Amino acid sequence: MFNVSMDQFISLTALIFLVLIRKSISSSSPSSLPSSSSSTSSTSTSTSSLITSSLSSSTLSSDISGSKYKALIGGKIELPCNVSTSTNNDAVTTIFWYKGDTQGSPIYTVDARNSSTNLDSANRFTSEYLKGRVSFNISVQFAFLIISPVREEDNGAYRCRVDFRWSRTVNTLVYLEVIVPAKKVIIADETNQIVESLGSYGEGTSLKLKCLAYGGKPAPLVYWYLNQDLIDDSYISKVTEDGLVTINDLFISKLGRNDLNKLLSCKTFNTNLTQAINKSLILDINLYPFYVKIISIRRPLSADKSIELQCDSKGSRPGAKMTWYLNQQLLKSWRETNSVINGSTSSSSILKFVPSPADNGALLTCKAENSRLLNSSIKDDWILNIYYKPNVKLVLRLSSHPSEINENDEIIFECIIDSNPVIQEIGWLFNESPLLPDERRGIIIDNTTLVIKVAQKNHSGDYSCFAVNIEGKGFSNKATIKVNQTRKLQVRC
Repeated sequence: MFNVSMDQFISLTALIFLVLIRKSISSSSPSSLPSSSSSTSSTSTSTSSLITSSLSSSTLSSDISGSKYKALIGGKIELPCNVSTSTNNDAVTTIFWYKGDTQGSPIYTVDARNSSTNLDSANRFTSEYLKGRVSFNISVQFAFLIISPVREEDNGAYRCRVDFRWSRTVNTLVYLEVIVPAKKVIIADETNQIVESLGSYGEGTSLKLKCLAYGGKPAPLVYWYLNQDLIDDSYISKVTEDGLVTINDLFISKLGRNDLNKLLSCKTFNTNLTQAINKSLILDINLYPFYVKIISIRRPLSADKSIELQCDSKGSRPGAKMTWYLNQQLLKSWRETNSVINGSTSSSSILKFVPSPADNGALLTCKAENSRLLNSSIKDDWILNIYYKPNVKLVLRLSSHPSEINENDEIIFECIIDSNPVIQEIGWLFNESPLLPDERRGIIIDNTTLVIKVAQKNHSGDYSCFAVNIEGKGFSNKATIKVNQTRKLQVRC
């Protein structure tokens, strides 16, 4: 039984509470991965040990000696040291921190021998070992040596020695365990080749993989997850020429379309202080395309006008290779895009196309295929309807003397028209002015035919025709005639 006063009991209780808070802050938060009930038990045991250690100490100044702390490599740790004085007229003169061998040189020193009672103004000295990653908070009764970032070699025992002007020297001994995650994690296939993606697996095939975690202190757990579901928690640890290796072998008998785009993850962790190390792969299974369609509105297209036509495909993994053909001839001017929506892969190809009148009635084809799978090509066809303004040609026909025109000859012009859609208007021009039927002058117009019954000298000049549809107006070539009284007239077309 302890013989302590009420004031000492209150001070001791407050001190224990402070130490527990500091220790809680210095620990990392638990991992979100599955853990057994032993985690809670371990925490309770640690807390109980600390309280027992505090109560069993012979004096208040050494109540934290023997405490154990854990820190993640690369993280931060606060190691406590009691710098409180037992009397109001006493003061700290020097503080020395040692690591491991207590006979060695200190790793951190506070020298207040030539300063006032305020330790903040004391001289401080840091060894090369801690340079650039240490600080010492001495503003409270329990000062804390703060190390950040923590290194693997920081593991071990630490002693804080405090010298006073009048009181005896106080030593505080604490232990630090540095948690080291696995150095690296890889996923390999059954031939031990490192796997970065699963693009080489086809629908319906089996999958064999292994996850290897190298190093770690303590040895890590190695689990396989499919999305958020744990699918394999069996692993073994063994020592190889590369050091400690922990291995989990995974076997999936048959990959299906429903597995597409699922996240296959190997997760490794050691203790609840360690954040899990993930190595993940998307199940990039090779799948056949099951849909392809030219989705652009199948309307007539205008000749000589650029248009973009879109073809979509679904189901292929990786995205389908899209190609366009016109009458089975490969076209070249297109661009492709791939996207994943709700786990389904979609591919789109946009063809930049400038149709010509000659393409009217041609067969336009869009094909989609998975280049990694045989016999995967599917297609969609479209018979094109190309609108173009009329192509017009004027032909001169003479009833006699085909090489010359004489007075009183009959002259016949034929306006030959190629048009899609149908023409809306046909017209004739004489010397670029509209030419209308005139029976008195013997000029007869019947749609695409112009007849001059009796040629006269004033009929000499330039003749042409034109046709109009919804795409525009097309003009013919000019035919120039000259009527000569000598009936020796030349013809130029």
